[in-house]
Amino acid sequence: MGRPMIERDFFNGGYAIRVNGKKGDRWAPAGTPDGHYSVFPTRAAAEKFIRRGGLIEVTKIRLNDALAAAGWDQEAGYSKENIARFKAWCEAEGVYFYARPREKFFPSTAILEAQERGLSKVVMEDLS
Repeated sequence: MGRPMIERDFFNGGYAIRVNGKKGDRWAPAGTPDGHYSVFPTRAAAEKFIRRGGLIEVTKIRLNDALAAAGWDQEAGYSKENIARFKAWCEAEGVYFYARPREKFFPSTAILEAQERGLSKVVMEDLS
């Protein structure tokens, strides 16, 4: 991805982000109809959105699907080998693993942390 550019959108009275600079399309969340894009009220809001990784759409992966993809051995449970295999899979696939106890478990935080690391996939586990 090229360097994003923020431009004034006089038509909508705000600021839009061109994902790949001058030649890039204006940013819109996944599933937005063609021709529509997001407008931010101020340049600072658009800059903050970029800094926090907002341009990266994060896909949630179910824990069981992730363990299966990593080759988790059910009989071995939480063995050192299984944990190493899972960590290696996360690294190779660019997946962020977020695990917290229920009182500290916030899916929105998991997504922000993945974005801050430049990752587009997250596996979440509520440890309670």
